[in-house]
Amino acid sequence: MAVAESFPRIAFEGVTVLLGEELTPVANTTLVVEEGTLSVVGRGSGEGNTIRMRTGVVLPVLVNAHVHPLDYAIAEAARGLSLTEAVRPPNGVKHRLLRKLSAKERTNAVRQVLERSLACGAAVVVGFYELGLSGVRSGRRGGERLVIEHLVLGRPDGESPEAVLEEADGWGLPSTYGYSDDELRALGELAHKNRKLVMVHVAEDLEEESATRRTYGCSSVERAIEVLGADAVVHGCYASESDFETLAEKGVPLCICPRSNASFGLPLPDIVQAVKKGVTIALGTDNAMVAEPDMLRELEAAAFLYCSYYRSPSAVTADILLKAATLGLQPLRLGSPVREGEKPSFLLMRFDSEWLVSPERVKKSIVFRSSTARLELMMYRGAVLLASKQVAKRLREAAGS
Repeated sequence: MAVAESFPRIAFEGVTVLLGEELTPVANTTLVVEEGTLSVVGRGSGEGNTIRMRTGVVLPVLVNAHVHPLDYAIAEAARGLSLTEAVRPPNGVKHRLLRKLSAKERTNAVRQVLERSLACGAAVVVGFYELGLSGVRSGRRGGERLVIEHLVLGRPDGESPEAVLEEADGWGLPSTYGYSDDELRALGELAHKNRKLVMVHVAEDLEEESATRRTYGCSSVERAIEVLGADAVVHGCYASESDFETLAEKGVPLCICPRSNASFGLPLPDIVQAVKKGVTIALGTDNAMVAEPDMLRELEAAAFLYCSYYRSPSAVTADILLKAATLGLQPLRLGSPVREGEKPSFLLMRFDSEWLVSPERVKKSIVFRSSTARLELMMYRGAVLLASKQVAKRLREAAGS
């Protein structure tokens, strides 16, 4: 739906706002967007173009910290297969099928993933792209003319690293095991020299993790940090307490992908231990072949899966998961807390009762009871990415006033 690109003012009165990096709930608040700035976050009645929304909740936009968009073209091709059978390069089912896709099929898959992500409240998507330079170019074409922050992370896949990195936003490597120390170090240095991002899968495959320890005398997390110089790592299903200490010490976020891990019969990463050690947790939907690129579903599934994993309904709190889904990659300047005086970046949801948005349960409501039907407005760095019919109408009215 087309909405106003700019408007002088709109206010949302009576909402609950999750403020700052701690997502502190402030109830019965008036949030005002005026002249491209989040100018007021405070109590009181809004003036002018105001929408009263006592069951509304304002939170940071969702950040999909890890997804493989090309896999959407071959959805369900690997259901019921092991991780090795499905995705291990170069001859897992996924890689054989991806090589057979046309350029149009790859581009369409990327666009569908990004459009789906937007519709589900994600303003930032970090895409891992296979197939070297052609995969990176598919990522670029698929994101054309979409208002979303889409990072295209590539991998050499036998091609010139310099050529691939020139068109990519950084590296999204499948593992550390397929590279020697010299190769990893060179890839990391090349990316950082060009001020580009480095991410890599770690401790996802038990066989590879064991082989890494035998061959290199250390874990894949240690190689990712100490040799590659990774800015963030993904999975950590078999990460150790020592690995978490390393991530915390270096300030490197760990992106978890519970639905994908569960679909391949893998253990979930021990995020209670990770958080205890001080690791920043991010959340991603991972393999679009087995999981929809829907961060709302990922958030809810993560909560239920961790209740079962720890055999405890309270081991992993809604606060931990909500921070992971919104601010997990903030150390990399991706995503943003809701703050006064900045360009507006927020997601506005509407729930069914004031009971659900009260400060003591609002985070639980978001984690367990969100859906696309609840989304009213999403802005990111001043741009409107998503608006319901009611809000879009008011934005157009404000623009014409």
